[in-house]
Amino acid sequence: MAVSVIEGFSMRKGGRTLTRISRKLTVMVLIILFTTGIIPGKFGADIGGISAVAAATNITSQDGIGYSGPIAANEVVGTTFTGYQAWPSGFSKGSSAFVGGVYDGTSIWMIPYNANEILKVNPSTGEMTGYSNWPAGFTKGSNAFAGGVYDGTNIWLIPYSADQIIKVNATTGVMTGYSSWPGGSRGSDQFIGGAFDGTNIWLAPYSGSRLIKVDATTGGMTSYNSWPSGTVLGSYPFIGSIFDGTSIWLIPSSADRLIKVDPSTGEMTGYTNWPSGFTKSTDAFWGGVFDGTNIWLIPNNATHVVKINTTTGVMTGYNGWPSGFTKGSSSFAGGVYDGTNIWLVPQSANMLIKVNAVTGEMIGFNNWPSDFTKGNNAFMGGVYDGKNVWMIPFMADRLMKFGDSSDLSGLTLSSGTLSPAFSAATTSYTANVGNEVTSIDVTPTTADADATVTVNGLAVTNGQAQVTALNVGDNTVTIVVTSINGNTKTYTVTVTQAASTNADLSGLTLSAGTLSPAFNAATTSYSASVGNEVESVDVTLTAADADATMTANGSGIASGQAQAMALNVGDNRVTVQVTAKDGTANKSYAVTVTRATYGSADLSGLTLSAGTLSPAFSMATTSYAANVGNEVTSIDVTPNTADADATMTVNGSAVVNGQAYATALNVGDNRVTVQVTAKDGITKKSYTVTVTRTRANNTGNGNNGVDSNSSGTQGIIDTYTGILINGKVVNIGTITASLRNGQTVTTITTDPNKLVELLKLGGEHSVVTIPFNNHSDVVIAELNGFMIKLMEDNHFDLEIKSEKASYRIPAQQINIDAISRQVGTSVALKDITVQVEIASPTAENVKFVEDAARNSNITLIVPPLDFTVRAIYGNQQVEVAEFNAFIERSIAIPDNIDPNRITTGVVIDANGTIRQVPTKVVQQDGKYFAIINSLSNSTYSVIWSNVEFSDVTHHWGKQAINDMGSRLVVQGTGEGIFGPDKPITRAEFAAIVVRGLGLKPKSDVTGFVDVKASDWYSDAVWTAKQYQLISGFEDGSFRPMEMITREQAMMIISKAMTLTGLKDRLPVQDAIVTLRPFADGGQVASWAQSDVAACILAGIITGRSDDAIAAKVSVTRAEVTIMLQQLLKKSDLI
Repeated sequence: MAVSVIEGFSMRKGGRTLTRISRKLTVMVLIILFTTGIIPGKFGADIGGISAVAAATNITSQDGIGYSGPIAANEVVGTTFTGYQAWPSGFSKGSSAFVGGVYDGTSIWMIPYNANEILKVNPSTGEMTGYSNWPAGFTKGSNAFAGGVYDGTNIWLIPYSADQIIKVNATTGVMTGYSSWPGGSRGSDQFIGGAFDGTNIWLAPYSGSRLIKVDATTGGMTSYNSWPSGTVLGSYPFIGSIFDGTSIWLIPSSADRLIKVDPSTGEMTGYTNWPSGFTKSTDAFWGGVFDGTNIWLIPNNATHVVKINTTTGVMTGYNGWPSGFTKGSSSFAGGVYDGTNIWLVPQSANMLIKVNAVTGEMIGFNNWPSDFTKGNNAFMGGVYDGKNVWMIPFMADRLMKFGDSSDLSGLTLSSGTLSPAFSAATTSYTANVGNEVTSIDVTPTTADADATVTVNGLAVTNGQAQVTALNVGDNTVTIVVTSINGNTKTYTVTVTQAASTNADLSGLTLSAGTLSPAFNAATTSYSASVGNEVESVDVTLTAADADATMTANGSGIASGQAQAMALNVGDNRVTVQVTAKDGTANKSYAVTVTRATYGSADLSGLTLSAGTLSPAFSMATTSYAANVGNEVTSIDVTPNTADADATMTVNGSAVVNGQAYATALNVGDNRVTVQVTAKDGITKKSYTVTVTRTRANNTGNGNNGVDSNSSGTQGIIDTYTGILINGKVVNIGTITASLRNGQTVTTITTDPNKLVELLKLGGEHSVVTIPFNNHSDVVIAELNGFMIKLMEDNHFDLEIKSEKASYRIPAQQINIDAISRQVGTSVALKDITVQVEIASPTAENVKFVEDAARNSNITLIVPPLDFTVRAIYGNQQVEVAEFNAFIERSIAIPDNIDPNRITTGVVIDANGTIRQVPTKVVQQDGKYFAIINSLSNSTYSVIWSNVEFSDVTHHWGKQAINDMGSRLVVQGTGEGIFGPDKPITRAEFAAIVVRGLGLKPKSDVTGFVDVKASDWYSDAVWTAKQYQLISGFEDGSFRPMEMITREQAMMIISKAMTLTGLKDRLPVQDAIVTLRPFADGGQVASWAQSDVAACILAGIITGRSDDAIAAKVSVTRAEVTIMLQQLLKKSDLI
C-alpha cells in the first residue's frame, strides 16, 4: 500500500489576497500504488507539489528519475525549524510569492504565484536556483500558478491566472507551454492543484465548473463537468486533488461534497456523509493527503480534520487540538504524510500540527526560529523529502524546514571574533588572535538537541567547550554536526594566530673592537674602533625570537652565526635589520666600525712664486692668504706632502709632489685649493690660499652688451689676464670691472690677434676656457665674430667659468653665419662682438622667479642665473636664444645644501612658466654641481620636488614613475593617482616627450587637420613637430586621442635619440638582425623597424617579455615613463 502527502495554498483573487476560505488554496497529491500495479513505475504529485508516497513502510520516490520506485519511509524525527532565504542573485522575494512545491527526488521546486521565477532548492544545503526562461509568447503575470505536478520527468505548473499550463524539464529547466483549452479558451476558469494518474495531469477547478485532464505526452486537453446530481459547487468549489491509484478525488472548498472521479470515464461520485458533529462550511478544506487507505482533508476553515476511507467512503472527524492551540479560520494550507503521521502546514495557524494517522492524536510545534515571526498567510503547501517537512513560503520571508537539523544555533570562541558574525546558514568563518594566544576554546551549540557534534574529529557535548591548540598562522577548526537522521553539516573556522612582533636582538658581538655603549636590546646605535691591520670583522647577531629573520648590510644572517664584514679605512657602517615573524614589525641596529687610517694627508711645505703666505706655513694650518702686484698675472704653487705616498691636486689638477703648478690670476681674490689624499685613499685634507692681485691705476670704458637704456659702465681695465686653451694658461685677456643696473660686472675681452694665432696652433676639438675668479654679479666673455668663425671651423668649444656656474658651447651652435645674415653680410666678422654671459638676475627678477616657483608649488634650492649669448654690431643686438643640440651648463651647489635634495634643473620662462630640463648632479674636487643640458637660453635654477604616487607603491615601475614625477615630466590623474597600467593617447605621449626633453613649448598652427589651437595639447604637438619628433599620418591628421602603440612610441623615442645625440653612438646593425630574436619581431611595421631596432640597441626597451616586443599593443603610462627615463639616462642627460 502506498502513502501520499498533500500540501495546500493561500491565493490572491483579482490581485487581492483572498481572506475567505472560498479564496484559499488546497493541495493535491499524486499517489502511485506500486502494490496495485495499476501504474507501475509512475506516480503523481499534489498541488504545488505534494508528492505521492507508498505504503506505511515505504514512500514512493518523488524524483521520478528512472521512476526509481519505493524508498524506505522515515518518520519525521527532530523538532527543529530551519529557515532558508539565500535567494538566487537577481531574485527578490516579495509577498504572495509561492503556492506549493514538488520534490523530484533530488530537489524541491517552489511553484511561483507572484514570484517571477520557479525556484529549485537543494534540500541538503538550501542552495537555490531560479528559472525564468518562460516559453515564447508567454508572459508571466501576477497570480500565475497554484501548485504543481511531477510526472517523473517534468514539473507541471498548474495555472491559476496563467493562460497556459507550463511544463518544466526537471533536468534542463527548459519550459514548454500548452494552451489547447477545451472549447478554445481557458475562460475565467482557475485551478489550484492537480494530480497525475500515470498518463494525464488532472487540474482541480478552483473557479469555474470544468475539471480539466491534460495528456502528459501531447498536452491535449479534455474537460469534464458531469457533476453528481444535487451537487452544489459554490464560488470556489475545489482546492486540490489526489490520485489513490484508482480514482481522482477532488478536495472540497466551497463545494458541498467530496468528489471521486473515474479517470477512465470521467464518471463522478459525490460523498456528503460528513462525520457526526461536523458541519461542512464554505472554504472548508485546503488540500489533503493519502495514507494508502484514507484521504485526510486538511482543514482551512473547517473545525475538524476529516478522514475518508477510500474503499467504504466512511468519514471520521478529529478535533482534539493540542493544548494552547485555538482552531481559527484560514488555519492550514496543505500537509504531508511521513508514513506514520499527517502534518498540517500552517497558513495562519501559529503551530505546525502532527496528527497520528492511527489514533488521530495531535501535537503542536511552534518553536520557530528566534528571528522569524509567524504571521498570517505564511505558508502555502508542504513538501516531504523522505526526512523532513518543508513549508512553502507565501507571505513568510523564508522557506521553512521542520525535522532533524544538522545546524548549529551558536558558535563561540574564547578569543578572537568570528567573521562574519555567526549565522546557522553560514558555514565558513575566520578569526584572528594575538601571538600570545596559544590555544582557543571552541563551543558549538546544536540547533537540534538530538544532534551530535565533533570538533576536529573529537566528540563534544552540545554547548561545551573543546580546547584546540594553535600554531602561528592559519589553524583550521572543523565542526561537524550530525542530525538524528544522519545528515551532516560542516562548519569551519580558520583561526589565524598572529606571528610574533618581537624584532629585538638579544645579543650583538664583534670579533674585534668593543661596542660602545655596551649592548642592550633597547639601544640601536653603536660604535667600535679597530686598528688599521683589521681588514674584516665578524658580526654575530642573536635574535630574541628564534623565528625572526635578520640581515646585515642587506645579506641574510642566521641567529647566532658570524657574518664576516670587510672593512675599509675609516668609518664602516654595519646596518642590522631584524624582521619579526609577522613580517611587518622590524627594528634596525647600526654599528659604525672605524678602521684606523694609515699614511698622512698633511703637507710638509707650501710655497708661492710671488707673494708671502700669511700666516707662515704650518702643517696644521689649512687657510692662507697672499698679495701680489697687478703685474703678476699668474703664480706657481709648489706643495710638498709629508708622506711621499700621498697624492695631490691643485684646483682639481693632479700635481707631482714638490713640483710647481701655474695658475692664472685675475684682479682681486683668486682661490687656490690644494687637496691631499693619504695612501689609504680615504683620508683627505684641503689647504686653501687666497691670492689677491691688486688693480692697475688706469681707467677706461667698456661695452658690456647693455642696451641704450642701461646705466653707465665706467670701470678699471686690467690687461693680460689668463685664459686657458686645452688647460694651458695664456695671458691674452683684458678684464673690465663695471656696474650695470646696480650689479657688478666683470668682462674679459680676448686679444683677437693673439687668440687667432693660438687657435691656429690648438688643432681641432680644442676648448677655450675663460675663468672668472671674482664674485661679480655678472660675468661676460667677449670675442669677435672672426674668432668665433675660426673656432667653429676647427670644432672648438667655448667655456666660461665662474664661482657660481659654468657654460660650455660648441662654437657651431653660436652660428656666426646666421648672425652675420641678420646684421648684414657686408659687415666684417671682426666688427661683430659676441658676448657669452652668466648673470644673477636683478632683485626685481629674483622676486619674479620666486613668485613663479611659489605658484608652481616647488622649492628653489639655488638662486636663479641667466645664461645669455648675444652678438652686437653698432646699435644692433642679436640674441642667440635656441640651439639645435643640447648645451651644457653647470650650477654650483652651495656647501650648505644636501645634494640629495637636488631633483632637477628648471627654466623660468618670461611668462612665469617653469619647466624642467634634463639634469644630473656630479661631484668635482669635493664640490657638487648640477649639470643641466638644454636647447635654449633663459633663466635657470635648481629645485627640490618629491612626488610619490599612492598607486605605484608595489608597482614594478615605482622608481621611474616617482622619479619622473618629481622631475615634473609626468603627472598623475588626480588625487595622488598615476594609473600606471592605463594606456596613453598620442597627445599625452607627445606632451610627456616634450616635457622630458625640456623643450620650450611653441604656439603656432600645428599643420594637423585634427589639432586645433584651442586644444590643451596643441603647443606640445607643434613643438614636437618643429623638432621633427612627429610627422602624423598621410591624411594630414595626428589622431591625438588615439591610444599610442608601442611601435609608434618607439618611433618618436628614436627621433628623440637623434636630438640627444644618442643615436650617433649606437653600433651599426641591420634592423632585421636586431628584431630577429623576438618571436613577434616580424610583426613590427616596416615603417617602424629601424626605430624599434634603435630603441632595442640603445637599451631603452627590452620587450614586454623575453621574446615579445608587442609592437601593436597600446603602451602603458608606466612603460612610457620608463622609456623616457632610459632615453635621458642613456643620453647621459640625467
